[in-house]
Amino acid sequence: MEELFSLYEVRACILESEDLGRALRVLDEALANYSSLHTDERLEDIRMDYSRMKDFVLRGFRDLQRETLYRQLLRRLFVVVNDIILQSYLHHKTSYMTAALKCRNMGICNDDIKMRLEGFVQDVAMLSLTPDEQRRQQIYQEHFDWLSRLFDAILISPQWKESQFSFWADILVSPTIDASDASLLTSAIMLSCINIFDVEKFHLLVHIALVSHDETLRQRAMAGMALSLDNGCDCSPLYPEMQEWIDAFTADESRCRQLLEMQMQVVYCFDVDKDTATIRKDIMPGIIKNQNFTIDRNGIHEKEEDSLEDILHSDDFDRRMDEMEKSMKRIRDMQKNGSDIYFGGFSHMKRFAFFYVLSNWFAPFTADHPGLAEASAKLPGGRQLIERISAVSPFCDSDAYSFAFALSSVINQLPESVREMMKNADAMLGPEQPEGMRTQSAYIRLMYLQSLYRFFRLYIHKDDFSNPFDYDSDKRRFFFIHPLLRHTPLRLLAVRLEQFMVKRHRFDLLGDIVDHYAEEPLTLGERRMKALWLEKQGKIDEAADNYQRILKEYPDDKAALAKVAWIDMERGNYTEAADHYRRLCLLKPDDVAYQIRWGICLLWTNKSDEGLQKLYELDFRYPDNTDVIRALAWGLLLQGKAKKAEETYDRLLSSGQDESQDWLNAAYSKWFQGKVSDAVILFKNYKAKENHDIRKAFENDSQLFLIYGVTSCDIHIMLDLIDE
Repeated sequence: MEELFSLYEVRACILESEDLGRALRVLDEALANYSSLHTDERLEDIRMDYSRMKDFVLRGFRDLQRETLYRQLLRRLFVVVNDIILQSYLHHKTSYMTAALKCRNMGICNDDIKMRLEGFVQDVAMLSLTPDEQRRQQIYQEHFDWLSRLFDAILISPQWKESQFSFWADILVSPTIDASDASLLTSAIMLSCINIFDVEKFHLLVHIALVSHDETLRQRAMAGMALSLDNGCDCSPLYPEMQEWIDAFTADESRCRQLLEMQMQVVYCFDVDKDTATIRKDIMPGIIKNQNFTIDRNGIHEKEEDSLEDILHSDDFDRRMDEMEKSMKRIRDMQKNGSDIYFGGFSHMKRFAFFYVLSNWFAPFTADHPGLAEASAKLPGGRQLIERISAVSPFCDSDAYSFAFALSSVINQLPESVREMMKNADAMLGPEQPEGMRTQSAYIRLMYLQSLYRFFRLYIHKDDFSNPFDYDSDKRRFFFIHPLLRHTPLRLLAVRLEQFMVKRHRFDLLGDIVDHYAEEPLTLGERRMKALWLEKQGKIDEAADNYQRILKEYPDDKAALAKVAWIDMERGNYTEAADHYRRLCLLKPDDVAYQIRWGICLLWTNKSDEGLQKLYELDFRYPDNTDVIRALAWGLLLQGKAKKAEETYDRLLSSGQDESQDWLNAAYSKWFQGKVSDAVILFKNYKAKENHDIRKAFENDSQLFLIYGVTSCDIHIMLDLIDE
């Protein structure tokens, strides 16, 4: 595959440096060094045209069209290089080699494609007039076989010309062809474009997303358009018309909103492993341990065979029921928010022969798919049951196929009562989902993205394809930050995406958005997000500057004021921090946390008595608030009142809501009174809790030692006592 690296270098010369001469030289070297690469007659024309251009320059001729002609040469070379890359794929990538074999004798043309697609619709219509199951199976088998080969033919097709765009633009949105066929072929165009960019295929995806009236087709095209925007291979400088297409698409507010939603849905795909781990480690154990419950479509039920313990201890039953319901609610909430809760389970169900056929990964779920014929024959409910799966299951197309195959593979192992129930599909699977949900754009798009994610993650030859869900520091697969989108109305929605990233704790992605859309003047929301990102990056000074800029324009902005107060407190600027927290307490008088921090800051200023009095007042008002108790205890310790601090720390430790730091400070309160043995015990407990570094803790609290006259000798002896 070394030749591919050379070809990618040629492409970089074209797209990044726009160095035509170097691109030609690197390409010539690759063609000479690798026998699997074959030259292209178009190359000679490019070389000759470029030679003429250089000759004209050498003679001193001025040509006002030179820049335009140079860019045209770059575009022509880009097309040739991509076709040579395709030839390399056909020699080295299994999926491409298999596709080529399937299409070798296909011999299709545009007229034939149109005739076959429209003819299939007519054949199906005739079946409704004269039902013939054998004829029906034959029609669908022949059509799906041909459609699969057409899918492969599109995948391995060389760079398209404008005429091919025009043909497919007409046929795919035509009401005379089957909508599922159009959806599958649109996926083929997307897959081809993702792997090897083709400007005409990209244009087609934008076009379909703009003009199609079929929501499924439109969402597939929009996903293909977005996922084809590879930030590692930005072709827009070479094709300025791409900006016009994107501008036309984003001119509509609803389409912009859908792109925003799609990017959020893609992020959920990024987090599949994390969500799967949450279900496996945090949720499922709580469900499994309550094994006397059964779960079906109607909810959670107690098993009929209750143990004597369950009868005698009904309160325990209530507790387990509550735990079960909480666990199930967490799963439902995750799904409602967009998490892919089924990936973990279905990831092991992609080994059926069905999934060895490339096109099947992108096929809309239908009971008419010939691949389901055997499963349909095995299942008691037959075709009716499979159709019901399509109507009621919350699964994406890929998982719906997996479910049908898995169910048919274990049918003989199921109890007779279950098999009998399966004859009634409604009783087996329950009612359809809420009316209209399956036709909603967000639902259709999410299901499609989940199917795509499974392909790029689980397909046996997944390494043959560039994965648009593969986000890391090198690949930056994140379409919202593509240069084409920077100056579109999407910028107005960027802050909503930034807020979403904060909620998901994806600060790496937050930084990308902030950097991409950080053009002054920033809105209030954008300024906040930028400041937060700088803070997360450890750039405290820059973060503080951004928060201060917010306060200059919005003096009573509580969020910015709280951040400035916290930063000043962390820096040791206690006087300034105290003033900020005083203002916050006026703006939010019921916020105990701000009052606590105000009191703590005062302790470190020349108003320490006022600070301590503030904490006493809070303790009186909120006697059970451990944060208040903790702050008061620390304040007493700072005031040199070790005895009262000890009493307060004892109260805190007995509450059962203590933190490891409380043990350290409680030990100080005893040590400073000469209760060394008690202090040693507490220090040891503190050290053991989270393997704390006592020496480091002592270094951090050197100011406290000065208050109580603790010498270096005292410290060394105490450390030795702790280590004994």
